Amino acid sequence: MNWVIIVAILIIVVMFFKAHEVRHKFFALLIIVLLLFFLVTFAQVALIPGVDFDSFDGVVSAGKIYFNWLGYALGNVRFITGNAVKLDWGFNITNFTK
Repeated sequence: MNWVIIVAILIIVVMFFKAHEVRHKFFALLIIVLLLFFLVTFAQVALIPGVDFDSFDGVVSAGKIYFNWLGYALGNVRFITGNAVKLDWGFNITNFTK
């Protein structure tokens, strides 16, 4: 797992310093943020007891757990966003005091 973190950090540094234009820096920053998100969240899944990276079946099992968790997280974001859009965000004039 340590070599994955080292490779990810190297990719982040190289991508950021190779970007010369503003739009390339924005794209590089977006890739960096996504890479860090996946790295941190996958590291959290790797800390779950019973996850084994010593065998191929263990890696596949960890991948299934991760993508299952990611699917639930995105589903929750969709649910919360949908409910937030349905709320009445206007002012309540009847409860207004001067």
